[in-house]
Amino acid sequence: MKKLLSLLRNVSKKRLIPVLALVAAAAVPAAIVAWGPSRATFTVDHPADHITFNSITDNPNVGDERNFVSVRDASITTDGGWQDNVTAVAGKEYTIRVYVHNNAASSLNLKATNTRVKVGLPSNTAKSLDFTGYVSADNANPGQVWDDAGLTSSSDFNIAYVPGSAWIYNNATGPNGRQLSDSIVTSAGAPVGYDKNDGVVPGCFQYASYVVLKVKVQGPQSANFNMNKYVSKHGANQWVKDYAAQPGETVDYLVQYRNTGEVQQDNVIFQDTLPAGESYVAGSAILGNSANPNGIKTNDGITTTGLNVGSYAPNGNAWFIFSAKVADNDHLPTCGPNKIHNVASVETDYGKKTDSADVDVTKTCKPPEASYVCTGLEVNPITRTQFSFKAGADIKNADFVKFTYIVRDQDGHQVASLDGARDQSVLFTRTQTGKYTVEAVLTVRVNGQEKTAPVGDCKKPFEVTEQPVTPVYTCDSLQLVKKVSRDTFTFKVTPKTAGDVSVKEYTFDFGDMQTATVGAGQETQTHTYAAPGNYTAKVAITFMVRGETVPGITSATCQVPVTVESVPTPPSTPTTPTELPSTGPVEAAAGLIGTSSLGLGVHAFINSRRAMRDAMKR
Repeated sequence: MKKLLSLLRNVSKKRLIPVLALVAAAAVPAAIVAWGPSRATFTVDHPADHITFNSITDNPNVGDERNFVSVRDASITTDGGWQDNVTAVAGKEYTIRVYVHNNAASSLNLKATNTRVKVGLPSNTAKSLDFTGYVSADNANPGQVWDDAGLTSSSDFNIAYVPGSAWIYNNATGPNGRQLSDSIVTSAGAPVGYDKNDGVVPGCFQYASYVVLKVKVQGPQSANFNMNKYVSKHGANQWVKDYAAQPGETVDYLVQYRNTGEVQQDNVIFQDTLPAGESYVAGSAILGNSANPNGIKTNDGITTTGLNVGSYAPNGNAWFIFSAKVADNDHLPTCGPNKIHNVASVETDYGKKTDSADVDVTKTCKPPEASYVCTGLEVNPITRTQFSFKAGADIKNADFVKFTYIVRDQDGHQVASLDGARDQSVLFTRTQTGKYTVEAVLTVRVNGQEKTAPVGDCKKPFEVTEQPVTPVYTCDSLQLVKKVSRDTFTFKVTPKTAGDVSVKEYTFDFGDMQTATVGAGQETQTHTYAAPGNYTAKVAITFMVRGETVPGITSATCQVPVTVESVPTPPSTPTTPTELPSTGPVEAAAGLIGTSSLGLGVHAFINSRRAMRDAMKR
């Protein structure tokens, strides 16, 4: 606001009058309270938590924002002067000001949409006339707030809007302001906004605005008029405000004017703006007045530049009838009901007034062609036995019903059917190993009937694999399976494997500093020791485990003791006696005994030599 006031001090006097609408209001008489509706109020320190207009009670610039409409003499060129009611002087202009403030806290970033301001001006003549300012937005709560102000005089008077006098001022416009539509004095109102007239007003003091417009006081000889707009079935002269027509039908419009003031009104101009969905029927314009009570043909300018129908004394009147054709079915704006809102205006030197009439017509549309296709299927494994399925869809002019996921085994037999929602995955569990396929069937509803889409790309294979075996690779045993000779032995190694495991090679350590590395399949090895002694034979196995080499696997059972015996010592040779024995009877008997012993000894010697020879062969 300080920046805005600084701008005001540098504005030329030519622009000063509308710009001064931005300054703070003067104190409002306590007796005048004419605002509504009743609503929640807020303060500067505690702004609103939603979009609402003009509900802060301690605004440092305008005070209680509920009193947001004020008026002053348009000739005032200094700050202030704003009141709820001022004395009207005939022939003078007065400025009406409307304050517009979205009270939502700035931290919420809440923006009002389709924000409009309108000022309802009285059309009657009296000594006191009130006007009402309205601020509304589609997403505000309440949707519309209002406040009154007025003019009083000792004589009867009326007021007329000064065309082109509606402007908006805020931090975005600066002191130059931005012009608003003259629709501000109609039932539609004029769209406003912060940096453009787009209806968007953010919350916070920074985005508050002042809207101003001018009215002219006429009297004590009042200058006033009224006008009305009606519609009728073509040629029926049954005038109504709202008529139900058929596509392609022709309708008639009536615009009436009457001078209800006390002075003559010159340059009375009729104009009508046809909306989309209707077209003017050339040559259909008829003008009626006191000089032509039955009407006469006139030119077609009423729907373009407008028609000046002349001057009219007090209580004088004129009327205009013309025809318009409703668009045929295919050229109506929208399918279903259409309300064709037709606005006419009558403008005099004392102001401009508008009124409207409506035509209701229904466009029959063929149901749009439906299209629906399954766009793809994702199959994602979660565990060995659990999978998630998720399909996509492109659907136009149809309603999604469901996806059905059908699972079949490799023989084509259906094993499961699961229903799923759009853009969501479904889980499927199958413990039986094998190869499977899943297809997603899309079901939609078209005009109340369920239909399914071709499977197309929404079919995928997947597999439940065997339970993986934990690899086992150990050296189970080393056995001495045969003693070939005193110093030669045969060994056999036994590995233990399971899963994705194979033997790559064996490394035998015979305990005599001799080793042998052999490939798989050569589990049995024979080794000859060079010297007698006690040895320990060992073996280490190199495995291939899931494609990786794992060497040096052994165990306590993969070693065996070996004893290599010494070569045996041969027995000593017998000694021959030096004397022959006696041959006497006693000696003969002894000799017989000795001879027998000798025979036994020779026999024992021969046997021991044979045994030693056999041992050495081994």
